[in-house]
Amino acid sequence: MRNQRDKFYKLIKIAYIFLRNIAAVQLYKGFKIDLTYPTRVCIKLNNECNSKCNMCDVWRQTKSELPASVWITTLKQLKLSFGNFKVGFTGGEVLLKDDVFEIFEFCHNVNLPYTITTNGKLLTNDNINRLLILKPMNINISIDSLDIDVYQKIRGVPFLECVKSNIDYLMMQIEKNLFPTKVFFKTVVSNLNLNELHSIANYAFEKKIAGITYDPIRRKRKIFMEGKIDEFEKMIKIDMETLSIAVKRLVELKNNGINILNSKKRMNQWFKERPIDSKYFCSAPLRDLYITNDGNVRLCDYTESYIGNIAHDDIHQILKSERTRIEKKRLTECKHPCDYCIHRSLFEYFKIFLSYMKD
Repeated sequence: MRNQRDKFYKLIKIAYIFLRNIAAVQLYKGFKIDLTYPTRVCIKLNNECNSKCNMCDVWRQTKSELPASVWITTLKQLKLSFGNFKVGFTGGEVLLKDDVFEIFEFCHNVNLPYTITTNGKLLTNDNINRLLILKPMNINISIDSLDIDVYQKIRGVPFLECVKSNIDYLMMQIEKNLFPTKVFFKTVVSNLNLNELHSIANYAFEKKIAGITYDPIRRKRKIFMEGKIDEFEKMIKIDMETLSIAVKRLVELKNNGINILNSKKRMNQWFKERPIDSKYFCSAPLRDLYITNDGNVRLCDYTESYIGNIAHDDIHQILKSERTRIEKKRLTECKHPCDYCIHRSLFEYFKIFLSYMKD
């Protein structure tokens, strides 16, 4: 009963922070009064990966990461400054980091809601059991195809059957032991998997996955913007007719109760150019914080600029700096809005909240 009560209070706090920041964003938008602070901190713990995804450049880089102690210090400072927020850990492959469980254990001990994103290969029985005890809010698993050959063309490795087996064990352990952790799928939309997007959604439903988010492939990474890489070009050259059919299938599944977390509006905007003269206000730099594996702090995941580095700067001072104020203004008035970090509407967030509450 106490665990249920604690979980309820944690969810209420998260909902309050989320709603409070919506109001703060509107205040900033209308009057340039800044009462915003990060409600979601996205931390890239490492750039080492056991996949060789053709839409990613992380695995092509020289290995670089900070020790767990630096991350824990930063999280302590953020919690002292802002109270509760949600932190998401990504990589590379987070489970390749030797001291990663020290960070997870810290979050668990101080009651800080956290999520991890993984390709699923290292969700071994031992890692699953160890992780579930530390009660992450979400485990997000990247899965882009259910076809062995297509999976390997996208991910560069033959991991599919292993990942599916790991998913089976993970879901069994959660159900058997009544762990509160939710499992979500993340799927990159490319020309290679348009015909099976609906199949992945059905698979997620069959496995009792809490929800699935589709992320359209884009030229975010510098390596793909400055040159042509054949395998990437095959993925990003979207057949718009096939895409239209795929989106209609997903909308139909969503209407029938499959928990696709992208809004219908966003799905219908995939790969469509925004008019050059359209006005746009981006709220992402007012609510999100991104910290890279080498410690650089950013307000947007799609920019090369940064506002400080946690390896030698206090995160509280970074966020209060004049540099941050200027960067917020620049990014909220972005001239080249991407829309890709905004997948869902308030209604989709409300549905996610309800899925936690009803358990």
